[in-house]
Amino acid sequence: MFKRVFEGEIDYEREDGGQALIATICDPVPADDKCTMFVRVQSWDDKALDKNGEMRPDRYSHKEARTLQGKRVRVTIEEIP
Repeated sequence: MFKRVFEGEIDYEREDGGQALIATICDPVPADDKCTMFVRVQSWDDKALDKNGEMRPDRYSHKEARTLQGKRVRVTIEEIP
């Protein structure tokens, strides 16, 4: 039965003009720094941009996802029989 535990710190990168926040966690981190299996925490917020297409202040966008920024998290993938 397959089980893998990923642990790491959430460090988001912005994409799509700030509408997407994406954090990638690779575990275990191999010695050669090549990540072959990973999980991603992603947030999409249509309201991250104002009506002119400009980035809104952080306090208005990705509210729930931003609570994880800089925090250590654990994600478990386990095969269900």
